Amino acid sequence: MAKQTRGFMGKWALAFAVFSVLVLVNFVMAAHVVREQGDTDTVIGTQPLEDVTYFYNLSINNTDLGGTTANVTKVNITLPSGFSFGSSTNYTSTEASFSTDAAGNLIWQNTTYFLVNGSGNISVDSTQFFGFNATAATPGTFNISIYTTNATDTVGNNVTVTINDTTAATAASLVAPGLLANAKKSQTDFSANVSVTDNGVLTSLTLELYNSTGLVNTTNGTFSGAYFYYNFTNLNNDDFYELRAIDINDSFSNRANITVGNVTLDTTNPTVTITKDEKQTTQTTVVGSLAIESGSSGLSSGSCSADRSNAVVTDYSVTEQSLACGTTYSYIVTCQDGAGNEGSSSSTDITTDACSGGGGGGGGGGGQNAPDEEVTWTDTIDETGTELRDLGLVRKRISVEQRVSLTIMGQEHHVGVVSLGTRSAVLEIASEPQQVNFAVGETRKFDVDGDGVYDLMVTLKAVDSDGADVDMQYIQEEISPAVDEGTTTTGTIDSGISTTGWIIGIIVLIVIIVLIVYFVKKKK
Repeated sequence: MAKQTRGFMGKWALAFAVFSVLVLVNFVMAAHVVREQGDTDTVIGTQPLEDVTYFYNLSINNTDLGGTTANVTKVNITLPSGFSFGSSTNYTSTEASFSTDAAGNLIWQNTTYFLVNGSGNISVDSTQFFGFNATAATPGTFNISIYTTNATDTVGNNVTVTINDTTAATAASLVAPGLLANAKKSQTDFSANVSVTDNGVLTSLTLELYNSTGLVNTTNGTFSGAYFYYNFTNLNNDDFYELRAIDINDSFSNRANITVGNVTLDTTNPTVTITKDEKQTTQTTVVGSLAIESGSSGLSSGSCSADRSNAVVTDYSVTEQSLACGTTYSYIVTCQDGAGNEGSSSSTDITTDACSGGGGGGGGGGGQNAPDEEVTWTDTIDETGTELRDLGLVRKRISVEQRVSLTIMGQEHHVGVVSLGTRSAVLEIASEPQQVNFAVGETRKFDVDGDGVYDLMVTLKAVDSDGADVDMQYIQEEISPAVDEGTTTTGTIDSGISTTGWIIGIIVLIVIIVLIVYFVKKKK
């Protein structure tokens, strides 16, 4: 019985062995060797350059002994990221159709015959070549993947290629945590964190620091990744510095020189001095001239302020309007430079012009004077064709020695610019010429026909070096009786005795004569 069992088991073992051989014969495990043509390993011998087209010619050797089943019928080559295939540059030593798929893979196929013979016999087409042009955008080491397919299997192989860097560093900049480019700081050290852009691996560089006198410091060293850090100390406290990266070197020995950026180091506080501007200060406006000295970081617009809320600091002057005449005001002006240093003036007193009999600006206020000499007008803007009361508000841009001609109640009058200040202008109002110093924003009223009623309102809107913007408007407003007898109302052009005065005088004279005649006759 034991012998029969052993015989039965032996038959099954033999049958299983025959089946296994048949399976192995039909399922061929591909043994495909991929090399660069003429090479003996899987590394491309030549190192192509970045951005330069290179012809890759790969050999595929089929060492399978599976006959027809072992024949390679498809070759698929996948290029690394950053590689671009040169269109229509495919090559092969065998018969094949070529295509590319959506992913950009290069595909050679021959399903009716074969690409690479599977006989294992080198003399019988067991080695074939597949070539193409490709360009790498960046340097580095990459793998080209090659997949070969026979009837039963697909095998992957890699060929390694190193792309050489041909581009030197293209940019260098100052980044945190160091000072940034164009920084202005109140300190005497310069922490420089230099970031460099390069396709390759950065190795070393030299930093040179210059100020207004020339080269002041040099240092060199190696990179930490793409960064190089160095702290320059004990520098001048008021100077402009420029940092240059000299001999930036990468792993492919490409070199570059780049100006990195500049900074200003300034520890000097600004000094501020206020002086009363005698010409621009009026009864209602204070103007103080500012003398400011600062270090190399300089002053920017809006960097100065006054300690009075209504005072405005612009263009190296401090101005405050709508003040009381004959009154003293104190000012402190503080300025901050670009590096954050602050300096303040001492408290400076400025007194507005003394009050006159006619009161302040905004009514017929003071400041009028008979002209020292007659102005020679170089141009007249004619607006006499229509009564001012019908024109409404008239705004004109008037240059020095230019005037506007207006018709008020049938008579011709003029408003002209005699001179310009920073924040004021001297205007002449005529028929009977009188000159008035206006501050910007100030309004004055004038009686141009001497009838005790303001007829003309003038406002100085703005002033610059080219002229003044002036508003002129017809009004009818009685002059306040509070004006003292015998004084000239400020801003009022006095034409002598008014027409009404003459009529009253004549009537009084007639009454006196009639009374005299009556008493004389009565005595008789």
